[in-house]
Amino acid sequence: MLRKYLLALMFMVPCALKLTAAPGHSEMDSILASVNGEAISLMDVLPLTVQKEFQLGAVYSGKLLEQEIHELRRKAVDRMIDHKLVQSEYAKQSFRISNRDIERELDEVAENMGCRSREEWLRRLRKEGLTLEQMRQDVEKGMMVQLMVLRQVKIDGSPTPREMYEYFKANEKKYSEAEKIGLSMLKLSAARPELARDAEEVSAALSAKDADFAALVAKYTPEAGDGYLGEIERKLLRPEFAAALPTVTPGQVVGPLKVDGGMVWLKVVSHKQPLGADFAAVEGRIRQDMENSRRERVLREYFRKLRSRAVIEYYF
Repeated sequence: MLRKYLLALMFMVPCALKLTAAPGHSEMDSILASVNGEAISLMDVLPLTVQKEFQLGAVYSGKLLEQEIHELRRKAVDRMIDHKLVQSEYAKQSFRISNRDIERELDEVAENMGCRSREEWLRRLRKEGLTLEQMRQDVEKGMMVQLMVLRQVKIDGSPTPREMYEYFKANEKKYSEAEKIGLSMLKLSAARPELARDAEEVSAALSAKDADFAALVAKYTPEAGDGYLGEIERKLLRPEFAAALPTVTPGQVVGPLKVDGGMVWLKVVSHKQPLGADFAAVEGRIRQDMENSRRERVLREYFRKLRSRAVIEYYF
């Protein structure tokens, strides 16, 4: 199911990376980078970016969309390279993550997926084309990275109230809440054989009083899941979407809208009004952000040192 979703996505958005697949390999298997001889393919990267790429389609179009997807995938490749280097460092250490800790983490993964038992989770994995051993390896790799990163980062004391307030004033815009619209999208591709007929059917179905938008997405574009794009700042909406939503009411449906590559219907899931920044209300966030900023500086230096000793090649 995951591979089907990823393949469908490749036809929903432009391929922002100029890739050349080796003979006998599909574009999905194209190599984007290598680290110490270990390849990173597009298929490795898409699970990290697929949902965000779908959301980007509501904000950008044309060349700008390609650029945003390219940058998104580039960051994902860099993150994978850093993690592989950290995992190699872990292999040199004398300590090891215990099986008990790995099993505990697997149980948490199953719980987060809404499974009430290991058996139910295994059935879910098989349905997705995955195995327990694959999940165990992925979880262990993630734990390796977490453990090695924690060993690098040491925060000495908390920021003072004055430091926090100065940070707040310097980043006040960050703690303001912009107007946000939660959207779901149903898109029919221009390449669809029966586009006109399907568009009429969708419009007719949506005119019904209790139309089920998610069910229509599942019927006409099952590769898009339930169609939810997430919350998007109004100022970031594509111009044609913003023009169709001069006023916003949860439950509102607009469309069809003609966009590059097809026709779109939008449903307003939620609407948040803008809010100004208030120091007292975001004090906890400020402290966490300042500590995260310190950690990021330490980690950037750690990754830089690891990269200086590695052989890294990019192919896009």
